[in-house]
Amino acid sequence: LGVVVVLDGAAPLGMEPNWAERRVRAIDAGTFMPPTAEPVMLQACQDLGLTMLRSVHTADSLILGYYARNRGSVFAVVTNDSDFYVYGVERIIHVQDVVVDPSSTT
Repeated sequence: LGVVVVLDGAAPLGMEPNWAERRVRAIDAGTFMPPTAEPVMLQACQDLGLTMLRSVHTADSLILGYYARNRGSVFAVVTNDSDFYVYGVERIIHVQDVVVDPSSTT
């Protein structure tokens, strides 16, 4: 089982206010990841030997392209974005449903 991490890049032109609003909602919900956490996460992914892809803007199109080319070998897409149901992704695991502990991953 391999893991491919797909990351968002910058906000697309014209979408900056929307992304700023999402950031405020994430802060209010306590789910905001400060910018300083990203390099730590990237280093951990690299140390684990995970494949990482970074999108120029949003990761949706990159994930869908990867899924279309590798459909037979993709077990699931882990995301908090419900758009992937509409795009025909067969198995979606919601980020908030993932629990990682020392003995197992569910």
